[in-house]
Amino acid sequence: IGCNYRNTRHAQLKACHDDVTSIKDFLVNVYGFPESPDMMTILVDDKKHKSPTHKNITEAFKRLAEQSQPGDAVFVLFSGHGCRIMDSPIDVTAETYDEAILPSDYEESGII
Repeated sequence: IGCNYRNTRHAQLKACHDDVTSIKDFLVNVYGFPESPDMMTILVDDKKHKSPTHKNITEAFKRLAEQSQPGDAVFVLFSGHGCRIMDSPIDVTAETYDEAILPSDYEESGII
Protein backbone atom coordinates (compact mmCIF):
# COMPACT_ATOMS: atom_id res chain seq x y z
CA ILE A 1 0.00 0.00 0.00
CA GLY A 2 1.56 3.29 -1.09
CA CYS A 3 -0.03 6.69 -0.47
CA ASN A 4 1.65 9.77 -1.89
CA TYR A 5 -1.51 11.84 -1.17
CA ARG A 6 -1.02 13.81 -4.37
CA ASN A 7 -4.52 15.32 -4.11
CA THR A 8 -4.19 16.33 -0.46
CA ARG A 9 -2.79 19.77 0.22
CA HIS A 10 0.11 19.88 2.72
CA ALA A 11 0.24 16.07 3.01
CA GLN A 12 1.97 15.03 -0.23
CA LEU A 13 4.77 12.50 -0.04
CA LYS A 14 7.16 11.63 -2.85
CA ALA A 15 8.60 8.13 -2.46
CA CYS A 16 5.77 5.89 -1.26
CA HIS A 17 5.15 4.45 -4.73
CA ASP A 18 8.87 3.72 -5.05
CA ASP A 19 8.78 1.92 -1.68
CA VAL A 20 6.01 -0.36 -2.92
CA THR A 21 7.79 -1.07 -6.22
CA SER A 22 11.12 -1.77 -4.50
CA ILE A 23 9.66 -4.15 -1.91
CA LYS A 24 7.52 -5.92 -4.54
CA ASP A 25 10.58 -6.48 -6.72
CA PHE A 26 12.53 -7.72 -3.70
CA LEU A 27 9.82 -10.21 -2.70
CA VAL A 28 9.44 -11.49 -6.28
CA ASN A 29 13.08 -11.56 -7.36
CA VAL A 30 14.83 -12.55 -4.12
CA TYR A 31 12.25 -14.71 -2.38
CA GLY A 32 10.29 -15.98 -5.38
CA PHE A 33 6.86 -14.82 -4.29
CA PRO A 34 4.35 -14.92 -7.16
CA GLU A 35 3.36 -11.58 -8.65
CA SER A 36 -0.12 -12.72 -9.68
CA PRO A 37 -3.10 -10.57 -8.63
CA ASP A 38 -4.63 -13.42 -6.62
CA MET A 39 -1.41 -13.64 -4.54
CA MET A 40 -0.36 -9.96 -4.33
CA THR A 41 -2.56 -6.90 -3.86
CA ILE A 42 -1.06 -3.53 -4.75
CA LEU A 43 -2.88 -0.34 -3.80
CA VAL A 44 -1.16 2.85 -4.98
CA ASP A 45 -2.59 6.31 -5.72
CA ASP A 46 -1.01 6.53 -9.17
CA LYS A 47 -4.07 6.04 -11.46
CA LYS A 48 -2.54 2.74 -12.71
CA HIS A 49 -3.43 0.61 -9.69
CA LYS A 50 -6.44 0.38 -7.45
CA SER A 51 -6.36 3.39 -5.15
CA PRO A 52 -5.46 3.01 -1.44
CA THR A 53 -8.77 4.36 -0.17
CA HIS A 54 -10.29 3.44 3.18
CA LYS A 55 -12.72 1.08 1.43
CA ASN A 56 -10.09 -0.61 -0.76
CA ILE A 57 -7.64 -1.08 2.12
CA THR A 58 -10.23 -2.55 4.49
CA GLU A 59 -11.56 -4.82 1.73
CA ALA A 60 -8.01 -6.01 0.96
CA PHE A 61 -7.42 -6.83 4.64
CA LYS A 62 -10.76 -8.66 4.77
CA ARG A 63 -9.81 -10.77 1.71
CA LEU A 64 -6.40 -11.46 3.24
CA ALA A 65 -8.01 -12.68 6.46
CA GLU A 66 -10.52 -14.86 4.58
CA GLN A 67 -7.99 -16.43 2.19
CA SER A 68 -5.01 -16.96 4.51
CA GLN A 69 -4.42 -20.44 5.83
CA PRO A 70 -2.27 -21.66 8.73
CA GLY A 71 1.36 -21.72 7.62
CA ASP A 72 0.93 -19.04 4.92
CA ALA A 73 3.53 -16.30 4.68
CA VAL A 74 1.84 -12.89 4.76
CA PHE A 75 3.61 -9.59 4.20
CA VAL A 76 1.95 -6.18 4.46
CA LEU A 77 3.68 -2.92 3.59
CA PHE A 78 2.16 0.47 4.22
CA SER A 79 4.11 3.50 3.02
CA GLY A 80 2.32 6.71 3.86
CA HIS A 81 1.21 8.78 6.82
CA GLY A 82 0.32 7.22 10.14
CA CYS A 83 -0.62 8.42 13.58
CA ARG A 84 -1.27 7.41 17.17
CA ILE A 85 -4.61 7.96 18.83
CA MET A 86 -5.54 7.71 22.49
CA ASP A 87 -7.21 4.41 23.35
CA SER A 88 -9.38 3.53 26.33
CA PRO A 89 -7.09 3.39 29.36
CA ILE A 90 -6.30 0.01 30.90
CA ASP A 91 -6.41 1.66 34.30
CA VAL A 92 -6.45 5.21 35.60
CA THR A 93 -2.65 5.47 35.69
CA ALA A 94 -1.90 4.15 32.20
CA GLU A 95 -2.30 5.93 28.91
CA THR A 96 -2.61 3.64 25.92
CA TYR A 97 -2.47 4.40 22.24
CA ASP A 98 -3.49 2.71 19.02
CA GLU A 99 -1.52 3.17 15.83
CA ALA A 100 -3.45 4.06 12.69
CA ILE A 101 -2.77 4.48 9.00
CA LEU A 102 -4.13 7.24 6.81
CA PRO A 103 -5.63 6.05 3.52
CA SER A 104 -5.52 8.33 0.49
CA ASP A 105 -9.07 9.56 1.27
CA TYR A 106 -8.60 9.98 5.03
CA GLU A 107 -10.07 13.49 5.00
CA GLU A 108 -13.42 12.07 3.87
CA SER A 109 -13.33 8.50 5.20
CA GLY A 110 -11.21 8.69 8.33
CA ILE A 111 -8.24 6.68 9.54
CA ILE A 112 -7.76 2.93 9.78
